[in-house]
Amino acid sequence: MANKAASVPATLIEVLWREYKKLKPEMKRQFAERILRDDTKTMEDVVDYILIEKAKRVKGKAIDLEEYKAKEKGARS
Repeated sequence: MANKAASVPATLIEVLWREYKKLKPEMKRQFAERILRDDTKTMEDVVDYILIEKAKRVKGKAIDLEEYKAKEKGARS
């Protein structure tokens, strides 16, 4: 399946971005809330991004999912 964003002309993206930047802060917030409310995939992506960034700031050793599952299984035994 083709990437829908790739089919949107770059000039349209630039026009939209320039118009967004002209909005007052409250209108930007309302606009962002509308996008997130109406597009659940975008909301999921934002939540994932926030969790990843938060995890980067936490001290500790990165482990893969399988290693984590093994440790959790061992802790419950």
